[in-house]
Amino acid sequence: MAMMYHRALADLPEQPSAATLSHLAAIATDLGADLVKLDYAGSTAAMNGVVDSCPLPIVVAGGAYRDDDSAIALGTEVSDSRVAGLSFGRHVFGAQDPRRVASTLADHLHSVPVPRSLELA
Repeated sequence: MAMMYHRALADLPEQPSAATLSHLAAIATDLGADLVKLDYAGSTAAMNGVVDSCPLPIVVAGGAYRDDDSAIALGTEVSDSRVAGLSFGRHVFGAQDPRRVASTLADHLHSVPVPRSLELA
């Protein structure tokens, strides 16, 4: 798994652009990764563009710590795009109610159709 982050984001409040994330995903592909972890592009449409640009499965990082409801809202929004999954460890382990956050996100993820690129043959 290649964890690809745009380091200048530490100084910028806005989300990385879909073009930047697609470029990072292309680098991960060129390096031979099997899976790429990226930041969220800010909308499902933008994230779908990133997914469409990359032959690898993409998981999205949870980013800075959020309260339980905000983490669930973000995870639900992200999983409505065609990403392969979420990497929200700190949002689960640091949650006030880890079981609720994990089960809510898992229930939503498992209700979303599997992207064709991830279906088992």
